[in-house]
Order: sequence, then structure tokens, then C-alpha cells
Amino acid sequence: MLLSQWNALPVQDRVGNFWVVDPQTGWAYWANLLFPGEATSFLLDQATFITSGLRGNVYYGIKVVPNMVANTDNTVNSFWSDAENHSDLAKTLVDEVRHGLPILGELMPGQVFNMRGTNYRYLEDKGGGNHLVIREGSLPQGQWAVPGHTKL
Repeated sequence: MLLSQWNALPVQDRVGNFWVVDPQTGWAYWANLLFPGEATSFLLDQATFITSGLRGNVYYGIKVVPNMVANTDNTVNSFWSDAENHSDLAKTLVDEVRHGLPILGELMPGQVFNMRGTNYRYLEDKGGGNHLVIREGSLPQGQWAVPGHTKL
């Protein structure tokens, strides 16, 4: 999706496993943190090169240069200060991804959001930067939850 489309998303949908492209700078940003052993999806699933009307041998390549940084203030600030151009909106995207849940202060009680493939329900702002959140859905059945049996 484009950066402008990302910005128009509801706040709770802005962090996820998808690419966001800034068409003005050419940068593409992964909208989630990656942990060891994880990878992104492909930025492009398919590229079709139409050769009709072209003469001679033709080569078309897409150059991709990954630029990954650790989730620390120093490395991210260094990333922003490089000679590359990054928009303010792209910096907002990275900031929201880095801080995991900056969205909590903007959610309404009862609203559901997704983080790392799990749905959570926002319950309330407890003040002082603390928020009450529960996992959405039921817990898997275990010995303690077998109908007709009670174990202490």
C-alpha cells in the first residue's frame, strides 16, 4: 500500500505484516517489527515486463537494497540521518512500529486491535501510561476446562 493509504487507516490497523511504499522517496517500509528467524513477505509477488515493440536484447532488473536497523534509538536516529531522504510520515510509521502500542491512548474501550497475529480488546486507560488489555477470543480447552470436571 502507499504511505498515504497507510496514514488513512484506523490507528489500530497501522501495524501489521505488510509493506508500505513512499512513492515520493521510493522507500518501502515493513509495518511491523521482525524478530530473529522471521522474514517479510515479498515486496513484489510478480513483475510483468512487456517486450512488444522493443528491438534487440533487453534486460530489466529491479535493484533491492535492504536497510535494516535494530530497534534502538541510536540505530534508528542514524538511519534517519543518513543521506537518504525519508518523509516525516515515514518516520511516523517507523515510530508507531517501534513502540509497539502507541495506539493504546487512541483506542476506545471495547475496540479490538491485532498485534503479531493475535487479537486483543482494549478495556480502559488506567492512567500513568498504563492500559488494561485482554486477549480476544476464548482460551484453548485444557484439563482444567473439560466440561463436567473440576480440578483444583
